[in-house]
Amino acid sequence: MTRNAKMMIGAIVFTIASTVGLQLKANDYHHIDEAAMRIQKNTQRLASDLRHYSHTPQYRHLIKDTQTLRRLAAHVHRMTQYNARLDLIDKDVHEMDDAFHHLKNGFNQVEHDAEHGNGHIRGDTRHVKALLREIQTGIHHIQEDIERQQRANRFDDHYYQNRSRTYYGNQSGYYGNSRSRNGWNLNRGGITIGNGHSGIRINF
Repeated sequence: MTRNAKMMIGAIVFTIASTVGLQLKANDYHHIDEAAMRIQKNTQRLASDLRHYSHTPQYRHLIKDTQTLRRLAAHVHRMTQYNARLDLIDKDVHEMDDAFHHLKNGFNQVEHDAEHGNGHIRGDTRHVKALLREIQTGIHHIQEDIERQQRANRFDDHYYQNRSRTYYGNQSGYYGNSRSRNGWNLNRGGITIGNGHSGIRINF
């Protein structure tokens, strides 16, 4: 295969790989956005269920913490809508996770105090605990999506920063640079798309 043919194939594969990489990133943002919206809805439902705790000393504190959690989930939702930087989304998700654990600890404290006569919880609150589990699962899903995208970004940056000239046999000159962007890596004799076990190799 001539050098020009190899360059043409490389350009075609590069276009496909870049499109695939951008689509993977878009999918992660979509997953984060969906999870954030579910957390918003669940915190709204949780807020309406706080009436069960209206006869406890921590009632107003629970309301405030639930509002904080809902506000943070709404902010993550807005940021993904505008494709904000991943590190900024990650910062908000850390705050959301901290707010959730603070709220969960508040519920545990209310339950403990009520059992010892300090306050009274009205009715069955099993659905409240179910909502808390759903919210926690949603936060974990967002964290997994962010971690996956961060690993992909580190992988791409590593190869891009260490690009090198690629020679073909006895031909003079070199064929482009070896670089990895959006999940593709162009190097000697072909191109690799994707990372790890999910990657594919096209030789030419």
